[in-house]
Amino acid sequence: MSRHLCVSVLLVFTVLSLGWSQCCFADDPTTVPTSGAKGSDSFVPDAHAASTYFVIPIHDEIGVVTTADMVKKMLAQADRVMPSIVILDVNSPGGMVSACDDITDLLIKWQTHSHVRVVSFVSKSAFSAAAVISMSSHEIYMVPNSTIGAAMIVLDHAKGWDIYNDPNWNGVTEKMASAYRAQDRAVVEFGGHDPLLLEGMSSTNIELWMAKDKDGKPKIYRGPDTGTSRRSSQFNHTDNGQSPDGAPLPPANATLFLKRGKILTLTGEEAVACGLANGEVDDLPMLLTTLGLSGATEASNVGIKLIDQRSHQVDTLRSEFLRHIQVVSRSREQAYSVGNDVDLLSQKQQDLQKVLASISRIRDLVRLNPWLLREDADSFDTRLGSVKTWVESTLSSDQRTIDRLTASHGQQTIIHVRPQQ
Repeated sequence: MSRHLCVSVLLVFTVLSLGWSQCCFADDPTTVPTSGAKGSDSFVPDAHAASTYFVIPIHDEIGVVTTADMVKKMLAQADRVMPSIVILDVNSPGGMVSACDDITDLLIKWQTHSHVRVVSFVSKSAFSAAAVISMSSHEIYMVPNSTIGAAMIVLDHAKGWDIYNDPNWNGVTEKMASAYRAQDRAVVEFGGHDPLLLEGMSSTNIELWMAKDKDGKPKIYRGPDTGTSRRSSQFNHTDNGQSPDGAPLPPANATLFLKRGKILTLTGEEAVACGLANGEVDDLPMLLTTLGLSGATEASNVGIKLIDQRSHQVDTLRSEFLRHIQVVSRSREQAYSVGNDVDLLSQKQQDLQKVLASISRIRDLVRLNPWLLREDADSFDTRLGSVKTWVESTLSSDQRTIDRLTASHGQQTIIHVRPQQ
């Protein structure tokens, strides 16, 4: 009887201890279940746990809407909810090189220390920086008619930014481009993708050929570094399968994949055909089914909320910026002649004061959000300063006219009411 009592007491004590432990840590959002700390060698996912997924949106401009700080917050949330899979939902025209490097660095470090599967899902377009980010994961799936590529590195001299795929001004030096390509190549190699595909996306000075290897898998080859495109059967192979200038050559049955002078951009079907993408899927549910996670639930929608909030903030800032730009651009309209009408001169002064207020606000907006500018910052500020000088000069001149007219009008009024002699 006493033995049963001891067992009962032990069970009660154990339950109370577990309850106390859960009570202590339930309110701590950073607490990780003790099945093994994620990011350590002891972490083992629970095979019987319900499948969950976590979406990290890579949307709109990289470095403007999707920033490294936001991705860092999303990964921190992924650490807390510990999903079965993380999905990079990519739909972006590209953006800043610096932001791309920061984001890929975060993703690579997280994947290196995490046992969670990461898959890129190109839902519409993954251009330039977004293409590099997509290739940081080992698996890429694309919606039919979606596109990936066009990652040529250029310097946006207007903003002083290093960005991808801006056709307006190609001022990047080969030294700079080489450094950027090396960084991106490391990202692509981490994802297990062929760096020649990235090179085709980022340089016009390369020719690519494709052939099937002995296992029937697609393989990309570099054409000769000099000369015009020729059939691979016409290449002058040496005994080691290289051209006389040392460039590795494709086999005789290869087909031309990218002509020299072109930038590589692939549809979903083409990406699958060359081995970059694992497959095409219509939507997120189909992706989950393809990955063997049919019925998986979303672990958290923090990523979507963060992107939506930031997108709204960016739209609001752009609208305000453009509104003030319109006020300034119409400032010359305030040069209308109002003659000697004091009321009209006063109204003109009010309009010009609004222009000065807009100039001040524009400078504040650009200082805090340099991505708002689409032209050289120094030239823009010089033109803004010129308008400001003209407005201040006009205000000063009109004020002197108002003072003179007011004084003259007051004097006439006194004469008018003077008693007759």
